[in-house]
Amino acid sequence: AVGEGRIGVGRDLRELLGVRPVVALLGCFFLFRFGLQMADAFVALFVDALGPLDWVAARAADRAHAVDRTTALIFVIHALAQVLLTVLWGRFGDRFGPLRGLAVIALGLGAATIGAGFATTINGFVGWRIAAAAFAAGGTTLSYAALGKRLPPQGRSLAVACLQSCMQFGMFAGPLTGGLVSEWTGLSGMLVVAGSAIVTAGMVMWGVRRWEAGR
Repeated sequence: AVGEGRIGVGRDLRELLGVRPVVALLGCFFLFRFGLQMADAFVALFVDALGPLDWVAARAADRAHAVDRTTALIFVIHALAQVLLTVLWGRFGDRFGPLRGLAVIALGLGAATIGAGFATTINGFVGWRIAAAAFAAGGTTLSYAALGKRLPPQGRSLAVACLQSCMQFGMFAGPLTGGLVSEWTGLSGMLVVAGSAIVTAGMVMWGVRRWEAGR
């Protein structure tokens, strides 16, 4: 029975990966999470390089404390964006389609990530990070919706498992690759690479949607 179950899972997986749009989207979801985690992992180093926010520094015990507080503030903003904007992105996906919404998110997030790489002041960097947080808020929700819409109900559980695996791999590979890339390009160049990966994902998503519309 166990062997039959393995054979069944293998067959279902082959069928799933035989659907070209699904394979393309899984690759996009990986790139999206890869670039996002690459950027997130080095926020503290950017804050340390650019210096803390002035109003945070004025209330901190020393520079290191101010850097920690500024870094924490950036991630608090990211969390608040998830709480406040995820529903709005969900409504956007319901109205215009989850894949179109996800493509918009990826293009906006990628552009904001690249912009952060060119920031020369902490205020500019925080501003770009706020923009990135606003776009990233709907990424996970619309990823599941976009994939589920393209599969029959009986194939969705396996597809969700594959999606989760792609995201987890991106979360692992992003920071690791970011460390290697930053040694060659510096922190700013690393953000440009991260943002470019996300933009590439958005462009492929848009291409998949147009290809499906033209069939």
